[in-house]
Amino acid sequence: MSLRFKNFLKTSLYRAIDTFVFPNKKIKRNTILIIKSDAIGDYILFRNFLRCLKEDRKYGQYSITLIGNLRFKDIAEKLDSGYVDRFIWINVDKFLTNFFYRHRTFQKVITNSYEVVINPSFSRDFYLSDSIVRTVYSQTKIGFDCSLINISKYEKKISDKYYTQLICSKKEFMFEFLRYLEFFERFLKKNIEITKPIIEISKSELTIQTSKNYAVIAIGANASFRKWSIEKFAKVAMFLKSQYGLEIILCGAKEDLRDSVMFKEKFKSNFINLVNKISFVELIELIKNSKFVISNETSIPHVNVALNIRNFLVISNGNHYGRFSPYPKSIFKNYNIVLPNEIEDLSYANRKKIYFNGSDLDINNISIEKVISKIKEII
Repeated sequence: MSLRFKNFLKTSLYRAIDTFVFPNKKIKRNTILIIKSDAIGDYILFRNFLRCLKEDRKYGQYSITLIGNLRFKDIAEKLDSGYVDRFIWINVDKFLTNFFYRHRTFQKVITNSYEVVINPSFSRDFYLSDSIVRTVYSQTKIGFDCSLINISKYEKKISDKYYTQLICSKKEFMFEFLRYLEFFERFLKKNIEITKPIIEISKSELTIQTSKNYAVIAIGANASFRKWSIEKFAKVAMFLKSQYGLEIILCGAKEDLRDSVMFKEKFKSNFINLVNKISFVELIELIKNSKFVISNETSIPHVNVALNIRNFLVISNGNHYGRFSPYPKSIFKNYNIVLPNEIEDLSYANRKKIYFNGSDLDINNISIEKVISKIKEII
């Protein structure tokens, strides 16, 4: 069976199942639905534009509903409830694999119809964000004329018809924050004076007692090929402790628990293990008050930039180079990253040309010595 025919069958199956959802067709005026179903890092790049929407002369009076990935519920409800009137949370994995959960979620989503629906993600997903656009009733549905990273040409041809307007983005390689800026400037029909992601936290959420001199070691990532070796992390953590006297705080999600056990075996010294013990908002506060942050290329670097942290280091295999990492100098000048030699030997233009849509380089070819050398430059 050919891949094209398999995709046809999968597409047909999902569309048939989604057909058994009957949306409310009575549109409530002055309402906007925003679909943001991707990862935490994407949300950090996007979230400041909610304020632009709420302060807009036309849309400022609209009621805003946001359908979001359950993974960023904590940060969204804590930091952005002043701009969003209603949140609807989706367990993305279950939505894509459990037809009963998918149907129940759709039933929740379609209880209202909206004057405007927007999907601002440049990498649309046929079975996720596009399917929600298709199902919700609205007279105006706006999205990107998207890339083909998460969607096939066949699927895109179908789902393009779900939208009443597709915003054509520039064809050049573009950092993702600038892509969101482009979308909202086109949508709101005005220039937006936001130059970078920003996170502002005033009230303390932290319940953990720490010293004033600590380093955050974030070992997680949403894919194994983006994770640097735990043994190497442990050795670098020992360097930070012995050389600079920094207390080590290990952070990560539930899926990093096994790695945290391995870290303990390799580190052989005292550290604070907060893997799967704190909220993402608490993690942001930990980062804000830290002396140094080291992580894989995941959501953490976006937090560093949004908090204007200078002392941090990102370890990356170059995945989506120029799209999510590193930040352009025009947005953030002090973005510190260690990459495989295969990438560092290339010009900036060729790095983006080859690795903008992904990288299969082995992150563990990055040596401990190379990372420590970079840390010495930063601190």
